Amino acid sequence: MLVGAFACAHTPQLLARPSTEDRDLVLRVHAAFARVKRRLEALRADAIAIVAGDHVEAFFLDAVPALAVYVGTECTGTFGHYRYRFPIHEPLARAVVEQGVERGFDLFYTQHAPLDYAFYIPLHFTMPEPAAPIVPLHVNVYLPPQPTPRRCYDWGRALGEILRTRPERVVLMASGGMSHFPGTDRYVRVRSPAAGGAQGGPRPRAGGHHRAGAGQDGEHRAPDVGDAPGRGRRGQGRGVLLRALLAPRERGRRVAGVNDPPHYRFPPASAYRLNRCLFALKSDDAFRARFLKDAQAAMSELALDAEDAGAVARGDRDALLARGAHPYLVFMADLRLRMEREPVSFEFF
Repeated sequence: MLVGAFACAHTPQLLARPSTEDRDLVLRVHAAFARVKRRLEALRADAIAIVAGDHVEAFFLDAVPALAVYVGTECTGTFGHYRYRFPIHEPLARAVVEQGVERGFDLFYTQHAPLDYAFYIPLHFTMPEPAAPIVPLHVNVYLPPQPTPRRCYDWGRALGEILRTRPERVVLMASGGMSHFPGTDRYVRVRSPAAGGAQGGPRPRAGGHHRAGAGQDGEHRAPDVGDAPGRGRRGQGRGVLLRALLAPRERGRRVAGVNDPPHYRFPPASAYRLNRCLFALKSDDAFRARFLKDAQAAMSELALDAEDAGAVARGDRDALLARGAHPYLVFMADLRLRMEREPVSFEFF
């Protein structure tokens, strides 16, 4: 049975705060997380089904699922000096896959993919004691073709039906980022009809559901569960999914943004080696160290041609994009290299 539901932020600065972030604001979000944790402990959940996007960590261009379920015994991930290991509720995960397929969803499943920070940052702060096993539910947001908001809405309805009929006490957690720049003029505040315009801390919903709230006082709310509200499919799909799950009787209504164009274009196959290099710079510490020591030697490992290698070595964003590089990989590879060359101090929580 579905006994509770929450939406929480996964903004990295909540766990690793650079000096540019407002510490008081971050701590107020932590206080909201603590209230979510107390609610989870009171709900005595047998499992936490957590919906989040993948920041090109678990899945690369070798296999790009639209919707995926982690079905293993445990999952792991890293962030900074943290190492995470969570048990998986395998019977529930298998039921989601099997019953999802019965309902017409060709679900991808994995027993080994690394866990993305979008999953473990909320769990870092809210995992109840004793800890509950989890079921990670991936929604593709970065690598086209992303699922449409309509498909996410339909999957949310189906997922709600599956969870409600299970014997376990299941809590749903949806993970997203309203903004990566809280407290600045780039901070995005959205009042969503999916939350009834609610502001403040975690509030109970009808039927025993709960949602992590946040108002303009800095306590986080993420009713749309997207990384960039209003920016096409990437910022809408998971929010539509959550709305469908929590409001299964909302039938026949128009789903906003169904026809919005995707935010990211399809990476051409000719740019596979280039994107593989950028992915390695983003995610592979050992490769990044070799690159910083001898960039040409590191790139030769991946058989980059001269033009691709030159654009990577120069950090030429426009040239990389013109040659088919994925914009997110360009951004993250550059960020990781700059952090290595010019170390930034973080406060870890």
